[in-house]
Order: sequence, then C-alpha cells, then structure tokens
Amino acid sequence: MNSDVVHPILTTISAIVFTTPPAATATIADRNEAREALTDRLKKLATYLEMVADGDAKKLLGAGFDLRKEPGRGSGSTTTLPAPGDFSVKHGPHSGQVIVHAAKLAGANSYEVYYTDGNSTDDAIVWTDAGTFAGCSRIEIDGLTPGKVYWFRLRAINGAGNGVWTDPASLMVV
Repeated sequence: MNSDVVHPILTTISAIVFTTPPAATATIADRNEAREALTDRLKKLATYLEMVADGDAKKLLGAGFDLRKEPGRGSGSTTTLPAPGDFSVKHGPHSGQVIVHAAKLAGANSYEVYYTDGNSTDDAIVWTDAGTFAGCSRIEIDGLTPGKVYWFRLRAINGAGNGVWTDPASLMVV
C-alpha cells in the first residue's frame, strides 16, 4: 500500500478519535462533525483499498476490512428479485436524517439504497449510493440537507445479482 495515501487518513482518524471530547462534554454538533469526518475518511480509505487491490480478495482481506458479497457469489437464489414492497421514507429523529423502510424479501442477501435531489423521472439524473445494508426494516440515511427534497429508491441483492428498483419515493428533509 502507498503510505503517502494511507498515512494522512490514519492520522486524521486518530486525531478524530483521540481529540473528540467524551459524550458527557461534547456537543451534538461536535460529535456529528467528528462522525462525518471519520465516515468520509473511511470511505476514501475503502475506495483506495479497492482500487489498489484490483479485485484481489487476498489483498483486501490483508487490509483488515470485511468484504462485501459480490453478485453471483455466495448464498441466495439465482432468480432476480422483484422490487421490495411496503417501501417508505420518513423523517429520522435528527435533522438531516431519514429512515428508509421496505418489506423483507425472501432470498435477499442485502439491500441497496440510492438517493438524488433531482427529478427522479429525468433519465440524466445522477443517483448517490447511500450504502448496502443487511436488512431493510430500518435504514438510517444521515447527512442530508434540511429543506431539500430528495428522491429515494431501494433494491434487493441476491445470488443472481441486483433486483428490481422500487418506484422512487420523495421527502423534504427536515
């Protein structure tokens, strides 16, 4: 691994972990800021590791991260899954947070959530990957801009690959 890339990330992570005040003295804003910075750095590190490993699972395992399942491998059906039912998006308990929910699909290994702040019917829209989750009964999406309308969609993943997207649902974030 290139220490010029990894060292600054690890230094930042250490600074966040060791300089953030304990919960009793930290303000919510301080904790949220530290969590955001840590999440951003970890995402950058994961992306870097995926790029350097170039699909070599041994290199990725050597980095100490859990590996996500690739479509077509592992357990699960080989039938493409339909769009999950009972799909909804509601406000979370914190500003800038939403809770995504859908009914569990038999045979699903995981669920992907994407969102956009553009018109969901526009073919040129760019969707942002909110993450891949083991379940779908309560998925928390943080870091959204209050007052903005976002569109969300969800799909299940199994051994056959990606399932069908739900119809997009919109919500103005508070």
